[in-house]
Amino acid sequence: QGEGIKTVLPSEAHAKLSCRLVGEQDPKEIQDLIEAHVHKHTPAGVQVQFTRMDTGRPFETPYDHPVIQVAMR
Repeated sequence: QGEGIKTVLPSEAHAKLSCRLVGEQDPKEIQDLIEAHVHKHTPAGVQVQFTRMDTGRPFETPYDHPVIQVAMR
C-alpha cells in the first residue's frame, strides 16, 4: 500500500470491481455470479470478503433519440 517499492508481501489485498451491464442483466444476479466465481477459484487458506455497493439497472438510449443525434453532431 502507498507509494514506493515494498520488499515484503502484504498480508491482505483489496480490489474494487465495477461492471457495465447490458440489456436485461440483473445487477444482483451479476454480483452473485462474480462472488461464486471468485469463491470457486479461491485457494485453500485464503479468506474472501465482499462488500456490495450501489447498483443500477442497465438501460439503452435509442440511437435516433434527439439528444443522441445532437451529441453525434
